[in-house]
Amino acid sequence: MSGEELIPVGTVVRSRGLSGELVISLSSQNIEIEKRIGKVWLGDNADHINPWDVDFLRIVGKRAFLKLRNVHSRKEADYLKGITVFLPVNQVKATNLCGIIGFKVKVYTSGELKGSVVDIDYSNPQPLMIIRTDSGEVLIPAVEEFIKDIDWESKVVFIELTEGLFPK
Repeated sequence: MSGEELIPVGTVVRSRGLSGELVISLSSQNIEIEKRIGKVWLGDNADHINPWDVDFLRIVGKRAFLKLRNVHSRKEADYLKGITVFLPVNQVKATNLCGIIGFKVKVYTSGELKGSVVDIDYSNPQPLMIIRTDSGEVLIPAVEEFIKDIDWESKVVFIELTEGLFPK
């Protein structure tokens, strides 16, 4: 890896066509990826990934169509089914928060586990983290006032606990 921070953006769900194109299920519908992607990283997790050269990447809704330079057949593409696709944080435009999907959410001061981030909602003036807790889903504004720190290595979002944020 080139020292860049990589984030998961989706998973290979199937092949498409005869030339080895991949269909990627994006981790969020709100991901904006730069138009010219030259390389992606594929693997089971961030510790076991390999770089791949890209011929093209096209996003349509919550799916992306990816053609890797060294994948030439449907059979080769089928081999990659279930693999996670990673991109450098700086190539995911304005929605870097999509990289925290799947992260645990803990209280900044106590370390108490509150749940995990299942999506980011960008339909409001400020993005909202959708957090799955034991008692359901909670929406928390994804702003500095609430997000105190993000530990990318441990995959944890630390939040400021304010009264009324979580149901009792």
